[in-house]
Amino acid sequence: MICLGLIEAIGYVGLLTPPPAHSAVSLKPYLPARAAFRAAEVAVASCQRQGYNVTATVVNTEGLIIAVLRGDEATPHTLEHSFNKAYTIITIGPILKVDSTAKIYETTKHRIGIGAWGFPATPIKGLTPNVGGIALFTGETIVGGLGVSGAPDGHIDEECAKKGREAANSLLR
Repeated sequence: MICLGLIEAIGYVGLLTPPPAHSAVSLKPYLPARAAFRAAEVAVASCQRQGYNVTATVVNTEGLIIAVLRGDEATPHTLEHSFNKAYTIITIGPILKVDSTAKIYETTKHRIGIGAWGFPATPIKGLTPNVGGIALFTGETIVGGLGVSGAPDGHIDEECAKKGREAANSLLR
């Protein structure tokens, strides 16, 4: 009888305990995995139609990888470089108030590591001034970054990334 009373008491305490934090509903805009995968898929396909073998990486605002798609025959360095482009836009883009690594490059190209804001003389892992990374938005809130690498010119990478963003936009609202 005493054991049964204790079990009942524990059960009542459990009812009064708030649910764990992970079950709470998020009100903050976030990057759905479905949108990340769609952005990567369309970016890679867009470059592939032009004859370029690329990799597309999508990260959230914490810099965590949500999706990676390495296109057929994309070279090994494209994995890291596409991540770096995505990571750069979500970390440096908000500071400079820009939405692409092309704009970061234009802002910093004459000041790399010296004087006013620019990339540090000693590189920070994951940052690159190269073109091919763009921000992903829900409304006006940045929710992630998409980096594409593998075309012979970063502007082509960026064009493909923009196609990926356009395809994912309907999933980001």
